[in-house]
Amino acid sequence: PTYIDYTKPNFHIFRKDFYNKFSVYPNYYTMLGYDMMYFLGTMLSQHGTYFQKHWGQDIAPGQVFTGVAYGSHHDNQIVPIIQFQDNELIVANL
Repeated sequence: PTYIDYTKPNFHIFRKDFYNKFSVYPNYYTMLGYDMMYFLGTMLSQHGTYFQKHWGQDIAPGQVFTGVAYGSHHDNQIVPIIQFQDNELIVANL
């Protein structure tokens, strides 16, 4: 699930803040790391040390990417299906 939603306000905020701090734009791996750390930090904050026991089947929206849904699995189960509509790519299945 490597689709980046360029219409998300959080994407532009992160990109601008990153550029202001490091004078370069973030690459794919930087955005992936940011999104994952944001998700894990949120889970730790909400559920404490054993946060993975509280993962449900719900989708946690991502800051840059589509979202995260681990449930009882060991990898992200979100597969964004995108389509071209009105001259832009949009996520069709969420």
